[in-house]
Formats: sequence, structure tokens, C-alpha cells
Amino acid sequence: MRNKLTCITYNRSMATPVMPPTGTPRGVATRARIRDAASDLFMRAPRNEVSVAAIAAAAGVYPNQITHHFGSKDALFIDAAFALLLRDTARLQIAASRAKSVTAFRSVLARTALLMPSLPLAVSALGIAGDSREVIDPVQRNLDLLFARSERFIRDWTTRHGWSTSPELAREVRTFWSATFGAVLLSRAGFPGGASEVDLASILSLTEDAGRLETGLHEIGTDGPAHRVNQPVGE
Repeated sequence: MRNKLTCITYNRSMATPVMPPTGTPRGVATRARIRDAASDLFMRAPRNEVSVAAIAAAAGVYPNQITHHFGSKDALFIDAAFALLLRDTARLQIAASRAKSVTAFRSVLARTALLMPSLPLAVSALGIAGDSREVIDPVQRNLDLLFARSERFIRDWTTRHGWSTSPELAREVRTFWSATFGAVLLSRAGFPGGASEVDLASILSLTEDAGRLETGLHEIGTDGPAHRVNQPVGE
């Protein structure tokens, strides 16, 4: 069975996927150790420069244990990339929670999303899914989790502040993340503009009161919009 994350409050153990209860405690611990070691290595070097042997050595396991728990290096990369992405989105939510207005809330979400260190890895994971049908299902499950978690956070936070969301919030959340991933691809391909041309904040239609719907980014505070994307770690 695959991983499932159920908590949105950040810490390292809560923000990474958790094995279902059918695994033995020892197996769950080994899988988590492999994932953590792989995550650290993939953040430091391109995927094709990180060997299974190196991951096994860093995790203190045998190489065949990686195959046993994950099936392949590509499957492990996807698992690690999305674990890092989910960890970063927990931090994103903490940053956005400090916003006092709809405009600031959207701006922080957009700016922080584009600067997440794990974003290039997640985009690479999506590319693997495009080339191998064997990993499509786990990628889709991780994307569904990302979308659902993001939608739930926005609904809960806006409700707490008496703000309203668009009836199309689920679609807007998917568009938000699709545009975020696309900004990384533009930057990676070397096209001019990149993130500076992607107005993520205006994607989310939120209302501060019944008479005014903020659908555009009219003010962004003193920091200004994000004008860069983290350079990708590489393939």
C-alpha cells in the first residue's frame, strides 16, 4: 500500500508521508530512514548522480532493501520529492497564516510557493511520471493529497477570518499549483520572464466582505512579488 499524510502541522515526522498501519514497525522505520537519506542526497545532487548504493550507505541499509521498500530508484525519488514538497507546503501555510488581509494572504502564498526548495524536485518527479506509466499512480495520489491539503487549509483559514472563497476553489487550487510547476519548467528551459510572468496570487478568488470580491492582485506589500524560482537541482 502507498503512503498517506494526514497532518498539516509542520514538523519533520508529521510533514512526510506515513506508512499505513499494515507495515511492521521495523519496516516502517526502515522505509522512513531510506526516504530521509534519499531526500537529503537528492537535494544536494542531480538524480542521475545519486546511486542506490549511496542512498543505502547513507540510510544504513542494504541496496536490496531499497528495492524491497520502493521498487526502484525512480519510485524512491518520487516518494522523496513529494515528501519534501509536502514538508515545504506546511511551512508555506505557517507563513500565510500570519497574513492579516486577503491581499497579503494571496501574496504570501504565491511568493512562498515559488521559492520552495523542493519545487524543482517535484517538477522532476512529474517528468518521470510522464516517461514511465509504472509511477503514474503514486504521483497522482501525491498530487491529489497536495490539492486536497491546500484547499482544506485555504477554506479553514478564510472561514476563521470571516472571508469567503470562490465556489470554484478546488479548480483554482489545481490551477495555482499547475502554474507554480509551469513557472519552474519555464525557468529550467531558460525562457525569459519565468516566475516574474506568473501571477499566482490572482488565481485565488477570495472575499473579505460580502460586497467586495478580490480577484486580482492589487497590492502586494513592501516586499513585492517573487521574481525568481529556485534553480533546479537537475535530472
